[in-house]
Amino acid sequence: AKQIEQKNKTAAQAQQKLSSGEEVTRKELRKLVNAYEKQELENTGNPQVIENYNYSVDSLAANPDSAFWASIRPVPLSSREISGYHKMDSIAVVEKQEAEGDTLETNKRKKKGFHVEDIILGNNYKVGERAYLRYFSPLAELNFNTVEGYNFNLRFRYRKTFENKSRLTLLPTFRYGFSSRNFYGKGKVNYAYGPQASRGNLSIEGGKFVRQINPQNPIHPLVNTFTTLLLQSNYMKLYQSGYVRIDNSGYITNKLKYGLGLEWQERTNLQNTTNHTWIKQGKEYTSNDPSNAELADTSFPFHQSMTVNASLEYRPWLKFRIRNGRKRAINGSSPTFAIRYEKGLNTSISDTDFDRLEIGFNHDFKLGVRGILDVDVKAGQFLNTNTTYFMDFQHFAGNESPFLFNNPVGSYRLLSYYNYSTSDKYVSLLAQYQFRKFLVTQIPILRLTGVKELAFIGYLGTPFSEQYVEVGYGIDNLFRILRLEAAASFQDGQYQGFGLKIGVATSLTREGDTFSFGM
Repeated sequence: AKQIEQKNKTAAQAQQKLSSGEEVTRKELRKLVNAYEKQELENTGNPQVIENYNYSVDSLAANPDSAFWASIRPVPLSSREISGYHKMDSIAVVEKQEAEGDTLETNKRKKKGFHVEDIILGNNYKVGERAYLRYFSPLAELNFNTVEGYNFNLRFRYRKTFENKSRLTLLPTFRYGFSSRNFYGKGKVNYAYGPQASRGNLSIEGGKFVRQINPQNPIHPLVNTFTTLLLQSNYMKLYQSGYVRIDNSGYITNKLKYGLGLEWQERTNLQNTTNHTWIKQGKEYTSNDPSNAELADTSFPFHQSMTVNASLEYRPWLKFRIRNGRKRAINGSSPTFAIRYEKGLNTSISDTDFDRLEIGFNHDFKLGVRGILDVDVKAGQFLNTNTTYFMDFQHFAGNESPFLFNNPVGSYRLLSYYNYSTSDKYVSLLAQYQFRKFLVTQIPILRLTGVKELAFIGYLGTPFSEQYVEVGYGIDNLFRILRLEAAASFQDGQYQGFGLKIGVATSLTREGDTFSFGM
């Protein structure tokens, strides 16, 4: 209250100085502008909008030549300033394209059109007004697993943005496994519609493809390739799915989002087809049927499955900003409360019969000076398990590899991938705190490079997890791209294990699974 009173007093003093023609300091002027903006927002009667401003760029702003700037700027720009302005110009171009609904699919390479090397390296092609085709490099899609051996995907993406800013995306994918000698293919059509702040999505996809048993895909194919070929540890477990899926998501209000989905599958169990490795470790590959504490045998016969799901996400205190009349949500301004229901249908074309209900909460809290606490909590229970297969269990984002590629506030560091998957009740809690200063960040030169420190804790409660807990410490944003972590795990209060991990910085992994390639 005292801080608010002081700010208002400073703004009033600045207003008085301006009225009398006196000079004001930059700090006083900033407080006055903030007070004006606050008053304007109060006058609009919309407390959910915390920022509302308009701007325009003069059409002649980019025309003055170097002689003009030399005449009004007595000190030349330093090399660092020139670099900074280049970045700002690039950001301005991106924001302009985004505001106009462009797809941002400009070529990273300056060469346009098809070139022979594109067959290996991939490329983006403009194929019409606001329409782009991307061919992904098959080199980035080449991986190895014990079910298919060496395998690669041929992926394409066609994207078209319409005048009303809606967007159509086509995603065909073809796959071949050299050891299994199986061809696979799938396709997805996605249509994004509505305003940016409350955009809806309708998607239809189908085909015949391989899938990880855990639909969260916790094992990155590149990580599995290295651990399999170098450490003879084949963590990825796959099954074959012939499927059709329809999903739709949108907003009932600005703060309430819904999701609906229907999927039919023909599911086939798969087995290892190769024992190839680069370095013999004196051990055998594990079966493609993972071990589980609750289910003695995770293999399954060929069967059909039809599931439906519905979800709601509510952000009660969500705030917005408006720029040039365009409203955008501020994602960190409100916690998210979620509820999800999934049912396996027992019909003439489906053998499954189960019900699962889950509630969730996640938010990042700003604590102290630049301290951030991220929390993700989920709790659920199967209400009916008349007919379930291992893919229908609730799985958790574990990690048995030395690498970190998953969302740091949505995954465990040392948890077994499948041992504690359950068809019963469960509670999962993951939390991470990012320090402004702690240990190594006490050193100013390291702090200025962007290095951050974090501490984390994870808890999993299932009928067989024995009160699993893990705690750890990490150094994040090393060289802007790396993260190093050390973690220890406990069950029923007893020490179980320790691990060192290296991976991708949280800035690249915390927004969903945006950092990915391959399957």
